[in-house]
Amino acid sequence: KGYYIDFDCKECNSLSSFPLKNVHPHQVEHLKAIKRHKGVAFLLIEFIKYDEYYLLDIDDFLPFWDSSFKGERKSISYESIKSLGIPVYLGFRPRIDYLKGVDALIERLKK
Repeated sequence: KGYYIDFDCKECNSLSSFPLKNVHPHQVEHLKAIKRHKGVAFLLIEFIKYDEYYLLDIDDFLPFWDSSFKGERKSISYESIKSLGIPVYLGFRPRIDYLKGVDALIERLKK
């Protein structure tokens, strides 16, 4: 479809939130650079205890990341990720069908 995509995969065991400490500053800077160059950049987050996966666009992630350095919350609530993210489902081949999520994200970004 003509888009460069780049992402990081993360997982968490929490039922209530995704800890921002799971993401390293160099990873965020890399994804921000991809976005600046008109690429599609996101985190693919697994909530292990729910057996759920969400694709979270870097632009939706950054406000949480930035506010964590201002003394605010150091995690993103499960409900926030569920409402902002795009659900990604398991299958047989591919195991994690993230490309359907990427297609949905590209459509969202076009609007």
